[in-house]
Amino acid sequence: MMRIEALNWPRCPERLDGIALILLDLPHETPREKARLMARAVVRNAAARLLKRESITLVETPSGPRISEGLHVSLSYAEGKALIGLSSDRPLGVDIVKIASIPEADALAGLYLPSSRKVADFELNWARMEACCKALNLPLAEMDEAREMAYASCDLPECSQIEGYRMAVAFPARSS
Repeated sequence: MMRIEALNWPRCPERLDGIALILLDLPHETPREKARLMARAVVRNAAARLLKRESITLVETPSGPRISEGLHVSLSYAEGKALIGLSSDRPLGVDIVKIASIPEADALAGLYLPSSRKVADFELNWARMEACCKALNLPLAEMDEAREMAYASCDLPECSQIEGYRMAVAFPARSS
């Protein structure tokens, strides 16, 4: 699978060939509610552009906003950034994590990450795990055999990275 490149907003693809990733810079220390509103405004604007419509309605659900016009959406926030994923093809999950020194990284990896992802680059592996949770509509929970199998079923395409952050995209495996 090809590498997925995140575009810095207001850049947006002219048409959607499978997936679009949009990176939104947020003012430093933006309150969570304001970040949510800003990201949803970008989702509406980008979806309207991609679908060639005047406006788009977002429907809020317990797992985030949905677009009824045939696009799947996933959102993630990290200090100073919002990552927006749009897919015309199938449900997806996106996640962005700010790189930081996390003293309890080993303990967190032991509890929440699949055994195949407990080495090196904690932030990237955490982003992949969170993206899988979103793609599969699973809550964050400690690792067990069923969860390990679910994560293994996700497609995790290569995603462009930016300095200071790790980003991931996940799709549920296609059924055969």
